[in-house]
Amino acid sequence: NGYKNVLLRHIDKRLENSVTEQFGFLAKNPTEKKAEELHWNTKPKEGKYQEVILRSCWLCMHVWVIDRRMRTLPSPMGVWGTVSLSMYERVWDMIRMWIMNCNVPAMAVNQELGHIQEIVFALLRSLDRVHDSYML
Repeated sequence: NGYKNVLLRHIDKRLENSVTEQFGFLAKNPTEKKAEELHWNTKPKEGKYQEVILRSCWLCMHVWVIDRRMRTLPSPMGVWGTVSLSMYERVWDMIRMWIMNCNVPAMAVNQELGHIQEIVFALLRSLDRVHDSYML
């Protein structure tokens, strides 16, 4: 458990606002939604929503690396495209579960998933740009 805590602190340090802002996929000081802005009475615990966003970015960055690697390999009958699509579908299912574990009402889960997808897609676009600029 000690190793897990050290690893999580290391990940948190690597995902500090200065690093994420540099790549343009997360605001410098993202704020939690205030209770009066929400269309439901309950809200996620303090910091939980931000934790889901960072965990989602971390997970999708790893899926992106796997996806990029698969694109360099020969694909028999387009298998890698199907595998890649399945990986991302599984990722969205996992993120949806993380959102539900934050006490977000069922009627707002898809809205919050869409918000996180926007952030993740910005991250993936940034990774693509960096990758493509070094591959030239």
